Amino acid sequence: MDVNYTVYSSLCQLELLKQQNTQIQDQLSSETERLRQQIEELKLNAVQRQASLQEEQGTLTEQLDITVRENSNALMSDKDKELEMLRNEIAALRGENAMTKTLKSAVTSLEEDKAELLERVNSLEQKLELRHTHSGQQSSTEDTTVEQLREEKEFAEGQINFLNSVIVDLQRKNEELKVKLKKMALTEFNGNEDNDGLVEVKKKKKAPPRVF
Repeated sequence: MDVNYTVYSSLCQLELLKQQNTQIQDQLSSETERLRQQIEELKLNAVQRQASLQEEQGTLTEQLDITVRENSNALMSDKDKELEMLRNEIAALRGENAMTKTLKSAVTSLEEDKAELLERVNSLEQKLELRHTHSGQQSSTEDTTVEQLREEKEFAEGQINFLNSVIVDLQRKNEELKVKLKKMALTEFNGNEDNDGLVEVKKKKKAPPRVF
C-alpha cells in the first residue's frame, strides 16, 4: 500500500512539474517573440533614419550645386571658394552627427534588450537545472527553448557589434571634419591678419617729397 501511494505521489509531482514547465515555456516563447519584434523595429527605425539622413544630405548637396551653377558666371575669390567648401563640410558634419546620435540610441535599446534576454536565459537554465535534479531527466522541448533564447541573445549581440562599428566609423569621420574646419578657420584668421598688416604698411607709407 505504501509503495503504491509513493508511486502515485511521484506521478502527481511529475505531472505538476510538466505543467509548470509548459507554462514557463509558453511565457518564454511569448517574451522571446516580443523581444524579436522589438529588435526588428529598432533595426527598421535605424535603417529608415539613415535613409532619411542620406536623403537630407543629398538635398543639401543638390541645393549647393544649384547655387554654384547660378554663380558660375561670377568670379569667385579664393576666400569665397574656401567659404563654400566650409559650408559643405558643415552640412556633412551635421548629418553625420545626427546619424551617430540615432545609432547610439538604437544601440542603447538593443543593449537593454540583450541584458534582459541574458537574464531570462540564466533564469531558465537555473530552473531547468532544478527540474533536472528532481526528475533526473531534461526534455528536448526545454533544450530547444534554451537554444532559441541563446540564438536570440547572439543575434542581439551581433546587431550591437554592427551598430558600434558604424558609430566608430562615423565618429572618426566627424573628428576628421572637425580638424579640417579648425585648419580652415586658422587659415582664414591668419589671412586676415596678413591683410591687415599690409593695409597698415600702406597707410604709413608716404609719397616722396618733390624736388625743385
